[in-house]
Amino acid sequence: MTKTATKQIKRRAASIGVLLGLILLLAPGSRPSFATEQTEDLYQLFQVDLPAADVAILLDASRSMKEYQYGDVRQALVDFAQTLTDKETLQLRVFGDSVSSPLEGKGSAVAPSVAGYLPAEPFFGHTDLGLAILKAIEFLERDGASAVQALFVVTDGLHEPPSGSPYSRDFNDPSWHALQLRAQALCARHKVFVYGFGLGQQTDISVLQKVFPAQNVEGIVGGATHVAYALGQVRERLSRTQLRQAIEQELNEGKVEARLDQSAVSGDVAAFRIPLTIRSTYRHLPVIVDQIRVKRYASSSTEISCEVENLPANLSLAPGKEWRGVAAGTLYAVPPSWHLGKAQEAYPASFEFTPVVHFKDEAALVDLGLFDVTPTSPTTPVLNVDLRIAYGISYWTVLLLGSIGVGCAAIGVRVRKHFKDHLAQIGQRQADRRRLSGKLKTWKANEDEPEGEGVELDNFAAPELQITATEDNVLDLSSPADRSNDPILAQLSAELIGASPSDGESGHVDFVLKAADAQRLQYEAGGDWREANDLTLCDNDVLEIDDRWRIRYVNHKLRTRAEVETAQGDEFYV
Repeated sequence: MTKTATKQIKRRAASIGVLLGLILLLAPGSRPSFATEQTEDLYQLFQVDLPAADVAILLDASRSMKEYQYGDVRQALVDFAQTLTDKETLQLRVFGDSVSSPLEGKGSAVAPSVAGYLPAEPFFGHTDLGLAILKAIEFLERDGASAVQALFVVTDGLHEPPSGSPYSRDFNDPSWHALQLRAQALCARHKVFVYGFGLGQQTDISVLQKVFPAQNVEGIVGGATHVAYALGQVRERLSRTQLRQAIEQELNEGKVEARLDQSAVSGDVAAFRIPLTIRSTYRHLPVIVDQIRVKRYASSSTEISCEVENLPANLSLAPGKEWRGVAAGTLYAVPPSWHLGKAQEAYPASFEFTPVVHFKDEAALVDLGLFDVTPTSPTTPVLNVDLRIAYGISYWTVLLLGSIGVGCAAIGVRVRKHFKDHLAQIGQRQADRRRLSGKLKTWKANEDEPEGEGVELDNFAAPELQITATEDNVLDLSSPADRSNDPILAQLSAELIGASPSDGESGHVDFVLKAADAQRLQYEAGGDWREANDLTLCDNDVLEIDDRWRIRYVNHKLRTRAEVETAQGDEFYV
């Protein structure tokens, strides 16, 4: 460093407090670290092929560097080079009066040569930061350069170029302006991290902020022993950026596909089963399929139902894997019991299948700065259904029956009557099943529960009962047809769910207790009291009305509430 530079350092020492907009002050005793366990864990989790990166390093080799433990700085660069792989291309230069020819190549290939390349002692008499930055930019803007780049500059002094340098002390001259334009264009095309390490407070390392956009530059002030730590931060940020770039590319290219083996079903059938495939094209990111939404188009016949069978809860799809299921549908329609002439009824419907998915490792993606990312589902297959029911008697059959005479007509009458009787039997069977059963015991909330299991509901042979409060403040059961001035607190009913009009044994019976208006209904579950307007009863349920009366419902044909909740939604039938 020249005497002129030393004088200028003293004049400027008071004004230099912040370097490059962001200064990292390294505490004494900081240890070098070239990769954190967190970043390594992320890499092991995703196992992606990292993209290429460029690393340019400029080392000030002016003689004044001897005052800042040049040997420690030199060794830190040697150690850093050992962490590079064939994914990183390194260009290393030393500078002073001029800039050396580069040591350049794949990191793992040139790392053994770094110690021999770096001078054992600094020897330059000047410090030309402008020319050094130019050489680094030429490397980073070359054809075939990587999308992720890092520049690390180490210096101990001011920009003191030799005579004849195009980069003077006036940072506003045209040469500096041209360098600035090239740097800004470079940062617009690539992801560039620029680190300036100033050995001591009196340096011109802030010139990097004049050349590169401020948001790309990070200034570091410290001693020679801190250079290794700073290089560790470079390695860490570079690795995380490479990893994030690889994941972002996969996010853009991958998707979760839903595909039906056929897109249409038609014919005189009452049910269909179409194989459905959910496939992930992500190469490294596992996904969770929460559900497959089945959307019925507005113009569809309501007599046709459709659902995806046997989809596991929180289905996990490994990268590149698929799940095979079935889209199953049923036509619930009864043809007319009698129709003269052949006819058919069409039931069209369309169903859209949309997988609802999320990434299994969302927390890790957030750690990489990738927020609110969801798997892409670009296609939602649509199944077009056109089911038909054929019914009626052909005209030639009618003519044949007419020729047979009154006897055949009588047979027809009997057949019709039998069919009606059959429907009546189905209706009666469903009515018989739609009756309350079990036992109901009531008592006042402030009293002990009485012995016994209570009133036998089967004795009422009724589908519906109402619970009233008598003048003695006691609960009573009565038919809705009974006229009484007693206030109605709740209604108990048997409801036949999912029954078909052609099958007396179809569907299942739920016993439902519904609170009357302005009445408060609670039930006990898992040791807690929960509130509900209406409740499907389970065996041994304990309920409370208006905090004044309690009810116990016993029906050993049902499961207990604890068993139902443990079964996680399994259906149960009576």
